[in-house]
Amino acid sequence: MNSLITVHWIDGTWKTSTVKHLAERLWRGTINFDNFKDSSAYPINPHKKVLIWKNDLESVCESYFRSMSHHAKQIRACLENWLWVVKARYLDDIRAHFSHLWISEGFLDNCEKKYDFIYPSLKVILILDEEERRKRLNIRWIIDERDEESCTKWTRLQYFQNYVKTKANQQTLLINTWDNNVDSVVDIITHRINTDGI
Repeated sequence: MNSLITVHWIDGTWKTSTVKHLAERLWRGTINFDNFKDSSAYPINPHKKVLIWKNDLESVCESYFRSMSHHAKQIRACLENWLWVVKARYLDDIRAHFSHLWISEGFLDNCEKKYDFIYPSLKVILILDEEERRKRLNIRWIIDERDEESCTKWTRLQYFQNYVKTKANQQTLLINTWDNNVDSVVDIITHRINTDGI
């Protein structure tokens, strides 16, 4: 059975590596959507360039939902073609970002209802101690000023983590990547998939 699996948390928790290894591990009919290239079957996202300089933050927020809805259409097409899809970041990440910018839950709910989305069969949240996360970022490289942010009390990143965690439900798997390497994380995810028949 085909499924959508999403992986969440902040940079340095192995999201990208987990998605890559999980897509390789599942079976050859699995797409790593983050590396997925648009084709004639999946037209280029018309909302890819969001006008972040616009003064109307609600319009910017809706643009992100519209863009994610475009991705959802591509994901649905993949699933209808009996492909699995693995993706880092999805709706919860957009909601967390704009909620932190004081966009109301009601507005976010309306945006989500307005556009067509497909929801994951399993959400994976990768948890990591902040000290270890900083070490990983420093070993990797600093991509931009956002990577220099710390996840400490009252910061954007802590808000994001708390928000995503509150959205956890029975379709959510929390994994501490402090205790597990990427292969072990993928083992845990595939075990959950097999156990629950996802």
